[in-house]
Amino acid sequence: MNRVIKTACLAALLTVSTAAFAQFGGMGGGANQPPAVDMKSLAEKADNSGYAMVKDMKASETYPDALTFRDGKKVTKENWPARQEEISKLYQYYVYGQWRDGSDEKVSYTIDDSKKSMKITIKRVSTGKEGTMNVTVTLPDESKNKMPEGGWPVVVGLHGGVQEQLAASRGYAAIILSANAIASDNNRHTGLFYDLYPYGEDWKEQTGVLMAWSWGAAKILDALEAGAGKELKINAKNSAITGVSRYGKAAIVCGAFEKRFKMVMPSCSGAGGVAMFRYVSEGKTYDFSSKNDSKSYTYGKNEPIDSLQATGEQGWFNNKFMAFNDAKTMPFDQYMLCSLCADPNRYLFIIGSCTGEDWVNAPAMWFTYRGAAKIFQFLGLDDHIICNIHKSGHAVIAEDMNYMIDYFNEKVYGIKSERDLSNLKTSVFELPANKDPLFDSFGDTKPAQPKPDPAPSANANQGGGMGGFGGGMGGMMGGFGGGMPAMGGMGGFGGMGGAPAGGAPAGGMGGMMGGFGGMGGAPAGGMGGMMGGFGGGMPAMGGMGGAPAGGMGGMMGGFGGGMPAMGGMGGFGGMGGAPAGDANLVKLFDLNIKIDQMFSVQSTRGSANMLLFSGDVKSDFFEGKVLPGGVDTQRSGSISARYIIEGKTPDGKATKIFVENNSAGNGGLKPTILTDNADLGWLETADVTARIAMGGQGGVTIQFFVPKDANLPPKK
Repeated sequence: MNRVIKTACLAALLTVSTAAFAQFGGMGGGANQPPAVDMKSLAEKADNSGYAMVKDMKASETYPDALTFRDGKKVTKENWPARQEEISKLYQYYVYGQWRDGSDEKVSYTIDDSKKSMKITIKRVSTGKEGTMNVTVTLPDESKNKMPEGGWPVVVGLHGGVQEQLAASRGYAAIILSANAIASDNNRHTGLFYDLYPYGEDWKEQTGVLMAWSWGAAKILDALEAGAGKELKINAKNSAITGVSRYGKAAIVCGAFEKRFKMVMPSCSGAGGVAMFRYVSEGKTYDFSSKNDSKSYTYGKNEPIDSLQATGEQGWFNNKFMAFNDAKTMPFDQYMLCSLCADPNRYLFIIGSCTGEDWVNAPAMWFTYRGAAKIFQFLGLDDHIICNIHKSGHAVIAEDMNYMIDYFNEKVYGIKSERDLSNLKTSVFELPANKDPLFDSFGDTKPAQPKPDPAPSANANQGGGMGGFGGGMGGMMGGFGGGMPAMGGMGGFGGMGGAPAGGAPAGGMGGMMGGFGGMGGAPAGGMGGMMGGFGGGMPAMGGMGGAPAGGMGGMMGGFGGGMPAMGGMGGFGGMGGAPAGDANLVKLFDLNIKIDQMFSVQSTRGSANMLLFSGDVKSDFFEGKVLPGGVDTQRSGSISARYIIEGKTPDGKATKIFVENNSAGNGGLKPTILTDNADLGWLETADVTARIAMGGQGGVTIQFFVPKDANLPPKK
């Protein structure tokens, strides 16, 4: 089965009920919601902008030259700011919409007594409209970290799960916003930003969601500069912006237009983010053995422009972007977006992943790095752009955060790193077996060959406890609508204090999986059908038992007009670990899932998917395998999985367990269990719940729990 399709099918297991989404207000389409609009039908309208209409642009086989003005004049170091402004306006007009610089705003804030959260109030001066946004704050422990002069540096996350606990353990504050409260993740253009700046018919009023989320991140800097920085002991001048997947797209957009962020760190951002629109890696085979992975990895389908323009994702951009049918007609490409970060006082850190990133097109992100590096080099800013293509994990993994902090400390604070930072100037795509000659069309230097990943260290745990997730983070699940393939590369999961896999800490985090909607189109109602984002702060899971160490377990995010919210998923602890935010549960066992086949039916009234899967279970009281015929049925945003697990108990008795797993209103699953083994009859009456987590043979694990006070039989 094709690698991309298999990953997409795994994501389909993440579907939860429509009722669950509606419960948390994420569905959209209610009485106060504007109707969904097909932006593509509104794309090309003549205006007085002075820019050419997309339909009149000619395709070109060459890449646009960032160092040549539109009128043909050559760029010099002296006139580079003018070229940056020209590029900025191109992107605002044709792709992301108008940047709002805050000149028409008054920002105030309140900080809670614990200094773990902050409410930011934004008032638009010209209209008097006002709104608020809430952010969570994680501060370093002053007893364990020496505060730099001026206050803590800060990492701003467009969602949780960006290694904020690890950052705090190394002396970096973290502030996390809920991007989907700033702007709904759909084409309805609702949320705080659009309350203040309504989406209109004029192109100057058409700010896309990625730009709106970027504006929300900038409000955090406004609040810090207004006095919150002094109260929290945070230095807003030493700030970084980061995010993953669609929020990685927003991170690079934010860095391009909000010049106050000193470090810009987009992760796994793909098309519309850092990946070159024009570069296709689909069908190409790569040698990832230097990353302790496959020697022959063939990339599946890359995300095309028309996917970004589909109903589920078009809201990220403005109307003008909908008119592009061919990347070769664009008067720009994404290395030019990255060039907007080129500044003597700023740094760009591009993050990608080798495996599991076919859709995200990691080679195209490396190509972008090479193109942007040429511009940085031209400006004498060679050391202001870096890149890390980690082994796996659709996430900011611990490896990335450690690299960022070491690099930032060295460049900003003059603290020499013990880590070899030269790897940040090359990647696995520079190896002779992988290198595309096109890469040399950008950049005159030949980077050093990448060094193999070091052997995992049993002492690599950064912040999780025994069997927990490093940095207190259990990975991420992002949902994408529009029937697109999955983006999820899986990071390594550690065991009880075990060695990491893929650079993750011992007992470490697994990275992030991007879930996409049903194959061949979104299910009925335009829903993408996956696990949504989690609100609030991120839990920090500790040692055995996985007790929370602060932060919220998160609420289930919702879908809006076909687009799911994406955010951090609460980390699960190790032995006996419970879901983040719920210390009253104890885990029974894991069911590791592998999708074997998927069948879909599309109708004008909706869609249905049937997924045949296999899997295995290991626990203290039973181990076995899913018998052929295990099936997950999805229709109208709900799921119902049925399967039989055959195996044996520790005393050798042959046993079968039937499970029917249905969507539950709390965003989880409610299983019905039957067994032919009397000794396991307690499973039939126990208050069992289930949740979807990361891991498994193909990337998904169903975890089963009972209340902590359940009357369980003693272990044998």
